[in-house]
Amino acid sequence: ESELPADLDASRIYDFIRMLDADGYPRAFLDHGAFRIEFSDANYDGEQTTARVVFRRRPEDQKNRGLK
Repeated sequence: ESELPADLDASRIYDFIRMLDADGYPRAFLDHGAFRIEFSDANYDGEQTTARVVFRRRPEDQKNRGLK
């Protein structure tokens, strides 16, 4: 439910990230290959959205590789 939808404009991406950027909520994310890209601390300047981004191995990939 926290996966970033593909059809949002910059303003709605900002709202989506901000909505999930609170304790107890999973971060907004996109899966790309073996990585989950998590977004937080979004800013919107009226034209573009910027955010802090963290790359983590996807949970399924960690299990398959015996990683924690």
